Amino acid sequence: MLLTSDHTEIVLFSAKVPGYWAKQLSDEQEFFLSTQVHSYKKGDHVKVEGPFGNAFASVYRDETGVYLSAYRQGIPTAIIVVWKMAEYKVQKDAQPTSKKDNR
Repeated sequence: MLLTSDHTEIVLFSAKVPGYWAKQLSDEQEFFLSTQVHSYKKGDHVKVEGPFGNAFASVYRDETGVYLSAYRQGIPTAIIVVWKMAEYKVQKDAQPTSKKDNR
């Protein structure tokens, strides 16, 4: 996955949830990666492990500085609760190799 934001947050059930926005390189699907880890930045390639689900979250967009309600728009947010997250360096042949591991 490619991180498309620096560390940010969303709101679920009136609670702020920290993490990152990311997209899959294969199909461009966007996910919110729920994690307390702060060691990554926008543009990093990562591999994550953890459960996946959808929720109607209020999404904070750094570029506008505004929370948008996914419930009002009828679009659920795809969320991965990160158990393991590792940064990968993408090589020319598109086969990632492990660079560091945060558990």
